[in-house]
Amino acid sequence: TFMSEYQKAWLNVLKLNLPLACLKRSLSFLPHYVLDYVPSPLRFADFFMQAYADHGSGLVGVLALDGLFELITESGLEYPDFYKQLYRLVSSRVLYSKYRSRFFALLTKCLIRNEML
Repeated sequence: TFMSEYQKAWLNVLKLNLPLACLKRSLSFLPHYVLDYVPSPLRFADFFMQAYADHGSGLVGVLALDGLFELITESGLEYPDFYKQLYRLVSSRVLYSKYRSRFFALLTKCLIRNEML
């Protein structure tokens, strides 16, 4: 089907060594325009987990948080170190970045979901 091919295409693109700008755009685009429409959204879990574990600037991790949270809450992904990684993202670099409002919104969303704790 078309959606299976759409999913395959995206998974093949994500296997490439993407430049940082493309990686950021992909992380912002996937949760809203891809995951809800593909037959197997959990196939994107490795991509989001790898980006979420980014220990460089933390900004890539912030962008990955949205997709990872969706996979956990909507698709049943089990990720035991989710909160450990979430707390690592709380840093001065992230708190003063242009993504801080997105981060605070996602942080609030993650902490409100008591069944995840």
